[in-house]
Amino acid sequence: MNNSTSSSTSSLSLDQMQQLTELLVETPSLESIEAEVQRRKYNLLETYYQETGKLSRHAYPKHCAFFKAGAVHRERCMMAANRVGKTDAACFETTAHLTGAYPVWWEGKKFLHPIDSWLAGDTGTTVRDILQKKLFGEYHDVGTGFIPGSKITKTTNKSGVREAIDTAVIRHETNGRFDGYSTVVLKSYDQGRKSFQGGKPHIILLDEEPAIDIYTECLLRTMTNNGLIIMTFTPLMGMTELIYTYLDPTKELV
Repeated sequence: MNNSTSSSTSSLSLDQMQQLTELLVETPSLESIEAEVQRRKYNLLETYYQETGKLSRHAYPKHCAFFKAGAVHRERCMMAANRVGKTDAACFETTAHLTGAYPVWWEGKKFLHPIDSWLAGDTGTTVRDILQKKLFGEYHDVGTGFIPGSKITKTTNKSGVREAIDTAVIRHETNGRFDGYSTVVLKSYDQGRKSFQGGKPHIILLDEEPAIDIYTECLLRTMTNNGLIIMTFTPLMGMTELIYTYLDPTKELV
């Protein structure tokens, strides 16, 4: 009697066996886990502004409003406190334009072709440490930033700044079909206004507030292609002439 009871309680029902089989089938192998970790490492972009999660776009309504404003405003400035994601937002949008990988919820400006872009900040060193790292990742592990590793075709080194990128070529797709290459040029304000002369970029990202003459030059450079200027900074210098142009819509620089 005891043996019979032991046998019946140790056996599995058909439902239990089916559940165990499904669990074994669904449990990923170590190799597949490692492959997924590597894939995510080089696809940081897909973790931002999703439907749910810590970086859900619903937790960042002002970022999304900033993106949407690009559909109608050629100049945009995200002037805010430190540590609120200004540069992350700007790099996310810049990556979407460079690659053509716009999320399904995107309501901002769209380029349906490869673009030329400039990225600029205070000095060559700060551009390397902030914009370059955000977009490309670590210098010795390019592709771990916002721009997916599979999209980065080529980079060149900047002279005079150790481990700094000067230019990059990015694979672009429109509606999922390859249609050419976008370009990136990294600049810095300490190069002076003349370094911003020439060229017809579709988008210029200015991380930190530039001098008024550099900003005016950027406006002129983007006029040919009706391009975008995205500027992000914390107003540490107080009420400057450039800030005033954004606060007073009647004042124009160009």
